[in-house]
Amino acid sequence: MEEEAELNVMSLSEFSEYCSKQVSPSYIYSTENQGDGFTPSASMVMRFNKVIINLKPNRICFISDESNLIFDGVKEVQMLNNNPAIGKFFRIICSCGATEYTHTMILD
Repeated sequence: MEEEAELNVMSLSEFSEYCSKQVSPSYIYSTENQGDGFTPSASMVMRFNKVIINLKPNRICFISDESNLIFDGVKEVQMLNNNPAIGKFFRIICSCGATEYTHTMILD
């Protein structure tokens, strides 16, 4: 991702409301958008058409006919308004004990 024009931090309930207003959404997870930790010799792209958000525990579940992607321990979601040609990038910030993990997705 290039420079970030604007950052909108959302709680899980705010993100749930935002997702409920999307018409025919496509949520895209790509290893190429994840930064460090993924091997450059392989890449993976998954597309989901449904999201279920649980507030207790803080969990986001992306669902398609073929697969699911679940994020546990979600602290917040950061919406990045920087590339309307590709879609909206957003980060899911999760915590596992004292460690924090950031996952980047695209809403197309």
